[in-house]
Amino acid sequence: MSNAAQANFFNSTRMIGCCFLVLASSGCRIRVGGETTVEAENMRLRQENRALIRAAESSELARAEAESKLAQTVGGTSGDARAANIMAAIPRLTRIVISDDSCIDRNGVVRVFVEAQDGRARAMQVVGELTVTIAQGDRELATRTYAPLELREAYRTGPFGAHYLVEFQLNERPESAVLRMKFTELPVARVFVVEEKALGVRP
Repeated sequence: MSNAAQANFFNSTRMIGCCFLVLASSGCRIRVGGETTVEAENMRLRQENRALIRAAESSELARAEAESKLAQTVGGTSGDARAANIMAAIPRLTRIVISDDSCIDRNGVVRVFVEAQDGRARAMQVVGELTVTIAQGDRELATRTYAPLELREAYRTGPFGAHYLVEFQLNERPESAVLRMKFTELPVARVFVVEEKALGVRP
């Protein structure tokens, strides 16, 4: 091999080595075809994980605060058997049920019968914010949000049980519709969602 060829070979080798060093020092942050890097994806997952941890901690703190206040009310500590017995007897919301009697009447008035149930499937009163959305296909027809005091006023009892009655007027009467609902229990901020339920339209 001539001296010139040897010099070119060594120069090429040094350039390749420098390229590998640059890649290594940059942590291989390469984008291929515009796709998100592995590092960015890991960062996104870490952020989601931290958000979930914060939400769980917030719920646990609210529960612990409620137990502490109850213990003070009954005159003991949160670990006392009496306080534990009272806590076990307090109804807790487990699900939100929409009655099949819910409908849109002939005048375009939405009537939704909502039942909050405890762990024994019995109706109970709750405190929180309720949002009801009526849609036809991908088109949203109306959304109504009930603040805690408004929701309390919507509570009804009768011979056929207890429920919340949500009523509001639509600007137009659709041929068909679906209902979506979100209830946020306060002050613990637990969320219950009804993704989609067909809503009858009365002739």
